[in-house]
Amino acid sequence: MVEEKNTVSTFAEEAASRSARPRLAALLVAHAPAQALRADRFALGEDYAIGRSAQATVCISDDRVSSWHARVGGVNHEYWIEDTGSRNGTYLNGRRIEGRATLQTGDVIRLGRVLLVFQNDAAQLLRHGPVTHHGMAGPFHTAAIIEQLEEAALSARHLLVTGPSGVGKELAASALSHILGPDRSALPMLSHNAARFASADEAATTLFGVAKGVFSGVAPRRGLIEEAADGVLFLDEAHNLPDRIQRGLLRVMEDGEVCRIGETSTRPARVRFILATNVPAPSYGLAHDLFARLRALRLPPLVERRADIPSIFRALLSGTLERRNIPPTPVLAELTVYHCEALCLNGFETDNIRGLLDLADRIATRIGRGHPADKAVPEIMEERLGTMAGAHNSIVPQAPQTALIEGPTSHYDTYRLVIEQLYRECRGNLSATERALASRGISSSRRWLRHYLRLWGVRG
Repeated sequence: MVEEKNTVSTFAEEAASRSARPRLAALLVAHAPAQALRADRFALGEDYAIGRSAQATVCISDDRVSSWHARVGGVNHEYWIEDTGSRNGTYLNGRRIEGRATLQTGDVIRLGRVLLVFQNDAAQLLRHGPVTHHGMAGPFHTAAIIEQLEEAALSARHLLVTGPSGVGKELAASALSHILGPDRSALPMLSHNAARFASADEAATTLFGVAKGVFSGVAPRRGLIEEAADGVLFLDEAHNLPDRIQRGLLRVMEDGEVCRIGETSTRPARVRFILATNVPAPSYGLAHDLFARLRALRLPPLVERRADIPSIFRALLSGTLERRNIPPTPVLAELTVYHCEALCLNGFETDNIRGLLDLADRIATRIGRGHPADKAVPEIMEERLGTMAGAHNSIVPQAPQTALIEGPTSHYDTYRLVIEQLYRECRGNLSATERALASRGISSSRRWLRHYLRLWGVRG
């Protein structure tokens, strides 16, 4: 009973500590042309100017951004953004704004070819410098995750990694094995999914090992705990472990010894346990006594890491292409601000990292079949982001409030007809078409127009 009270007290103290931290709002740069910005994150004040002017608080070197493009600011943690008469418009979550709009954490802002994500509580993200990522992509939240892993490495407690499926729990365990190792060389790590155990007996013999003669036809063998000696044992979906197996793990953690099934003597168990679960708080699906002895680390889902999504996708796509001997640089160059905006707004609430992996695999497959990157990338992005859970219509920006042409009702078809019509009216001049679209509230670029006009068979 005393132990339970201490555990609750610790959680209360941690919560009070978090609430006492100063809250700092920030704009995080999710995508930008090279050399367009002097930093990748900006702390916000009461009233900041954004634009191409050197006098702007946030200066963006992009010819599609006006000299004084927008203002952003707030008081008492209530923030807003306002377009200040820009030529190409300010877009909030895919829609062009008029006047002032309220900002919520995670909102995606597009100005020209720059994509920003608003974060209302970014104090931790602003104070981090460069870190060794250990294979973990994403310039913002990854640093905070690595810091927590480094703190866990200094602790004598074993680790519980929580978060929805597909947030990178095994990758975090691998990162910890590097942090724990001498000179940052990785400790040996064994991984096993606890959901694969067909029974409690199978779980016991696999984890703890079995002595000779305990089961007919079963040879004596070491368990995973002995196999992972002087290293890390990662058990995914640990909430599937039967209660008696969880109690057995607790005894190993406390005593540092393991006893094979059917033996009375114990053996040293020099292993760091990392358990993972996608079951939410408060118990995370674990026995209370076991949970109370673990140090918990929550990995945020991608929907809470919108500013990281483009970088994570680039890393996944690059790795997928390299494994197929396809040079990644020209392919990555085809990812535009519109693609990155769609990636961020999709959120991947259901698919998460697996959705990004599927997207990368489809692009690599199409290019591997001989399709040029400048066609494969936008085609796949349009096909998939228009159908995946939570997709924000399409990679084409939101249609204007008033349709210019009667007929089709989808945003994609509306845009297509508008663009084709204006392109013909401008006699095939891309610059004139771009200006005509901007006057109607549709932000575009010559490169984007050229691609889609060719895709639609309008331009050779």
